[in-house]
Amino acid sequence: MVSMATKAMILNNEWRLIRSGPLEPIEVHAIYEAIAKSVSSGESPNTLHICWPNRPYVCIGIHQIAKLEVDIEKCKELELELVRRQLGGGAVYLDPNQFFYHIVIHKRYAPIRIRDLFEKFLQPTVCTYRRFGLPAKYRPLNDVVINGRKASGNGAATFEDAVVVVGNVIIDFDPETFASVLRVPDEKIRDKMVKSMKEWVTSLRRELGVNPSMKEVEEAYIKCFEEAFGVRFVEDKLADSEREYMSALIRKYGNPRWTYKYQEKHKDMLRKLGGKRQLKIMENHYIIQLVEKPEKLIRIVAEIREGKILDIAISGDFFLNPPELLDIIENTLTGLTIDELRRINAEEILRKSGLETISEDSKLLISQILSIVSKIKK
Repeated sequence: MVSMATKAMILNNEWRLIRSGPLEPIEVHAIYEAIAKSVSSGESPNTLHICWPNRPYVCIGIHQIAKLEVDIEKCKELELELVRRQLGGGAVYLDPNQFFYHIVIHKRYAPIRIRDLFEKFLQPTVCTYRRFGLPAKYRPLNDVVINGRKASGNGAATFEDAVVVVGNVIIDFDPETFASVLRVPDEKIRDKMVKSMKEWVTSLRRELGVNPSMKEVEEAYIKCFEEAFGVRFVEDKLADSEREYMSALIRKYGNPRWTYKYQEKHKDMLRKLGGKRQLKIMENHYIIQLVEKPEKLIRIVAEIREGKILDIAISGDFFLNPPELLDIIENTLTGLTIDELRRINAEEILRKSGLETISEDSKLLISQILSIVSKIKK
């Protein structure tokens, strides 16, 4: 039921603006889902939420396996909280030198294709960098770049009838710490990673030689958003219902069972594999890891015995809506023989999901996953 206040704001092309300032890492990710629930129900209008973390932390995507992407012991050593967000994308190091925006809209106002969604709602990010005199542009799927270097990372998800786009403006960047918390085979590769990050990631400080204040970035972004979409902002704060739901989400996403959920589901297989790419347990019994990047990275870990899938974990930095589809894919493939694995198709997965509709992006991703899985050999 859409509230009268929300209807009035829609008619006047008004958006709600919430400025939270510095937040705890877990709050950063609980708050946009709490807002989304309210926007979905019609209690609140389309909302732009602005914040930044009050301390550094490491964040992994919803479909990533923490132990395969992040050096968990290094995170503990540096006292960096590890947070699993509810959106796709890869592992990132985040700190107070990054300005965050959360765009929360009812799905009736959002493009259906994820590329179109990013292209539309990254306009203010591009504009913000340009206001500082930098030649920023959108690069599919979900980046903003300056002279080919990544200047903003973004993600998206759907919560009931609300769509959320999250992203950042990078004021300063710390490649050494970022590389130190990622899982790599050896230190030589880590050194190469630092060098690579310096080459392909940039920031306002790197481009300008100085750090603009958070206030300058905030005001530039808000102005760009208003100009890009012709909206007028009405400043507000979280509704009581949003605060209550946010508290529940903090408890949910602060639980280690959420952070390490793949370790729980696939703990025996992942424990056996350790840090190896493949492992032969005995004759006709082995664990294999396949990694490909048709667009986003897809990682398959599968345990096979006598030509049959005992367990399979599918992870990566991709976007899949709804996220629960991944469990359906894994459950469908578990127990199949290698021959059956090669015959299964996306349509069969969708029938088993029980979903009436699914985006073309998700259909394509399912096909990409099945294409990789079909390469598992006896």
